[in-house]
Amino acid sequence: MGDTSNLVVAWRSVMMAMVCLPIIICIALLCLKKVERKASFALAATLFTAVVAITPQIIGFAGFYDVYPGLTFFPLYNDLWLGPLVYLHAHLLLRQEPLGWRKLLILPGILQTAYYTWAFLSLGDYKSKWAYSSDFHSPYIVPVESLLAILFLGLALFKIWRIYHEYKDYIYATESIAIEFEPIWLKRIIFILLVTGVLFASIEIIELFVGLTYFAAFPVQVLIMLGIAWLSIEAVGRINQPYPKLPISIDEENNPKQERNNEELEDANWQALAKKINAEVLTHKWFLEPRFSLRELASKMGTNEVYTSKAINKGMNLSFNDYINQKRVEFAQNLIRNTNLPLLSIALDSGFNSKATFNRVFKDQSGLTPSQYKHQEKAVNA
Repeated sequence: MGDTSNLVVAWRSVMMAMVCLPIIICIALLCLKKVERKASFALAATLFTAVVAITPQIIGFAGFYDVYPGLTFFPLYNDLWLGPLVYLHAHLLLRQEPLGWRKLLILPGILQTAYYTWAFLSLGDYKSKWAYSSDFHSPYIVPVESLLAILFLGLALFKIWRIYHEYKDYIYATESIAIEFEPIWLKRIIFILLVTGVLFASIEIIELFVGLTYFAAFPVQVLIMLGIAWLSIEAVGRINQPYPKLPISIDEENNPKQERNNEELEDANWQALAKKINAEVLTHKWFLEPRFSLRELASKMGTNEVYTSKAINKGMNLSFNDYINQKRVEFAQNLIRNTNLPLLSIALDSGFNSKATFNRVFKDQSGLTPSQYKHQEKAVNA
């Protein structure tokens, strides 16, 4: 062990620690969430892995490895965990299908941690560890780790991108408040992870072929952690209610029974059925129910979701989400024209859960914000 007076409060260590602080806070908040607990815990584990992965740089800049050379191989290297964990988070959040075999995806991370734990505890003093690293670890283990980490992260991004598009199509076809469940934040996660992945891959490749010092890698690592900090804050803010799940049938390809059902439905009078559905929705004002879904509509109509969805799609040329929100905005416009209610009350009375959602949907449907529409109506009637 070296002289502890050589430990320094390095500005690089402080900066990296400060970037990690909001991530650590978000990890705690995710672990405390009451909704989507499994998905939140998987994301918290992902973020924790990222913080642990950057720890060697933080303590390295402070001189810990000079003072305590025996820390070599301390099990802080865990990049094989990152891709699988973030993929499991997306799966748990958006899919109904159990994890099943996907639990095995964390096996490489477990093996990596076990390997470093073995090396740290079994290789003796720092001289033995350095010799082992020079003779075997660096030339053989590090290249495999680097390539696998890049591969796993790339596969995770590809799978998350597919889940995102499937889920977006699904909620717009089945939920009246799809805008609140649209995984915009997951799309941002994909973007951040893509940028992070490119930077991460660059570091891994450079280290693999050239070698990269702590100091040279520092700016890139700070950028990566800033992206992860933004990601974690976004996730904490967005995961605040249970997400509708993609049913298992969404993942089944070439389902002959489903194809036959669709062929049989082609001959139906979709416009007549759509007219009937519209009449019932307006008569009973079902569209004013905040969490009204395609499943509820199908149940009230005494039919199934596929039949009801196709009637709206083919008979009205609308998705279920657009149809219900069109009725809500029309109802809200009538309230704006004929009452003096505040916009928040109008939003809630029209079936929206929040004023923010009301504003977004109203503008999407009419081209104006509620406030602009209100001012326009006042000007017309003045």
